[in-house]
Amino acid sequence: MSNTIFYNGNLKKKHSVDELYEIIIEYIESISWTYNFCEEGLIVDFNDKSEKLCFLLKENRLSGFCKNLSTKDELFYQIFDLFLKIKPMFSKLDVSDDIGLWNDYIASKKPCEIIMRPLTVEEKEYVENFDKDLSCEQVLYRIIYNDINKNDNKAMAYEYLYYQYLLDNINPNVYNSDPEVYDGIIGILETWIYESMEYKNYGKVCEIDKNIKGLKNALLTFQFAIAETVFGYWGGTFDSKHSQIRKLYKEEIESKKVSMDQDFETMYRFVLSVLDYLGFKR
Repeated sequence: MSNTIFYNGNLKKKHSVDELYEIIIEYIESISWTYNFCEEGLIVDFNDKSEKLCFLLKENRLSGFCKNLSTKDELFYQIFDLFLKIKPMFSKLDVSDDIGLWNDYIASKKPCEIIMRPLTVEEKEYVENFDKDLSCEQVLYRIIYNDINKNDNKAMAYEYLYYQYLLDNINPNVYNSDPEVYDGIIGILETWIYESMEYKNYGKVCEIDKNIKGLKNALLTFQFAIAETVFGYWGGTFDSKHSQIRKLYKEEIESKKVSMDQDFETMYRFVLSVLDYLGFKR
């Protein structure tokens, strides 16, 4: 797997560059990496397949990136451990990567921020009415269809028509309307929010300014997280909140061996809990 790690920050004035190097060297010697000094600073070498990790500070500012190749996540976690070790020495140290492993790693260090909320009596009755032979994806499609369908007819003769209706009616004003992206699931999920939900205390999503702080990220996070956990599409972690959703899924569904195809109530609780967490009200 290839993953590029990006980092930048400002070393606190009370710490010297030499002091920073001492801590880095102490860490890398404990895990058998190698290092050397160049005129600009300290160079760390992991293996012959990865780029070197360079700690080159100019006026106490650190900035760089490092492309790593590894068949295991362990190398990435070791690099993240190093950044966590030196992070207190910086007034600000931002770390990120191509596929969001850093966010997942940080999320693993703390309790999940999301609580699986119970269903109301009405919500429980609603989800219990779906045919038990359906998959969780089909049930979610029907829930979305019931929310956004503007026709009087709420039933369809053939199952695939629910998906086709949603695909054909992706709102052109959403951020991701391309039906080719994850088979249109991204656009369908955003249309659901856009047409039938409110965002925090601002009002209906379709009626408020799309530039409201946090709205775009909340929409994108929901789409990519649900596309992954319910529909089975994986494209890396979008942001730290996506990592929290993934953590909730692992703790409440994956680790408990819950089959959402057999437990629509848990699937519905999960989706509604994620919406609540991101500030959306159905």
